[in-house]
Amino acid sequence: MARAVGSAVLARRLGARIRELRRGVKLTQEQLALAANLSPGFVALVESGTRQPSLGALVALASALHRDLLELMVLDANDPRGDLLDAIRRKDWDAADVAMSRLGRSLGPSRITGTEP
Repeated sequence: MARAVGSAVLARRLGARIRELRRGVKLTQEQLALAANLSPGFVALVESGTRQPSLGALVALASALHRDLLELMVLDANDPRGDLLDAIRRKDWDAADVAMSRLGRSLGPSRITGTEP
């Protein structure tokens, strides 16, 4: 029974993450469904946490949202790994360094510029 509860929590978090990303790129559920070659009803069920998408559906959703699959899997908005992925995607090295410091690490100047210390 505990597994079912965990699955339900995961489905809700994943659905909320997909909704957040969809709204961030200003797409409707219908537009996202069309871009991902999925039904609008399925997208609505995924976003509500009622349905858990297959790996293939996740790949299609990530592609339609112009995101890496890994970015869909960062389910906690306070998780600095999501900020790090977003900063790297935008090539915002200052934001990436902030995210790394939240993870207890640093990019350092040589990693950002490619020069040796």
